[in-house]
Amino acid sequence: MPRLQQPGKAAFEFFCEWQYRLSSDEPTQRAFADQFGFCPLHTWQLASIASPRGLSLGYPKLLERLSAVLSSLSGEPSETAGPVAALLRSPESCQVCRLLQSKEQEHIARLSQFLTEPAGRNAYAQSRGVCLRHLASLLAASPPADLARFLLSEAARQFDQLAEEMRNYALKRGAIEGGPPTGDEGKAYFRTLIHLAGHKALCVPR
Repeated sequence: MPRLQQPGKAAFEFFCEWQYRLSSDEPTQRAFADQFGFCPLHTWQLASIASPRGLSLGYPKLLERLSAVLSSLSGEPSETAGPVAALLRSPESCQVCRLLQSKEQEHIARLSQFLTEPAGRNAYAQSRGVCLRHLASLLAASPPADLARFLLSEAARQFDQLAEEMRNYALKRGAIEGGPPTGDEGKAYFRTLIHLAGHKALCVPR
């Protein structure tokens, strides 16, 4: 499979650097305030890496900026729903969402090219494939008809296999006497969630 920096690694490295800069660098704090922070998902991901002290050092300028904007709106309270909603970060305005989307687009382009070769399709068939969202992205790139059929057939095969593994796991866990679940069966629920929703570290609101 093509080797690029994984989006999850890119996000983790970004958060590691950002939480340090946010706690110690005034220009970073001002930039964070100017962009009104991150979307809710990435706000919580930042919080999972940063320390309470680091957050307490990094967030006051953002809070002061929000306070100033809200105070300026208080004179016209009947026309403020839109301006207040505009303070919320979306995938288009969240710096981390844009980073992940850029990395995903790089991967989709490289993977699409990789899958034009027989060796690429063989490697893909040996893997677990991609989640539904990235399958849609691959198909949105207008691949040749034979590649689209391949991607859809592989996805269907993966879901059938996961369904069987989950049923086997549930039967073996529920039976008084039954063989132990295999490794694949024991992890089928987790792989199912990834195939349906994508990895939790890479969820970007759509």
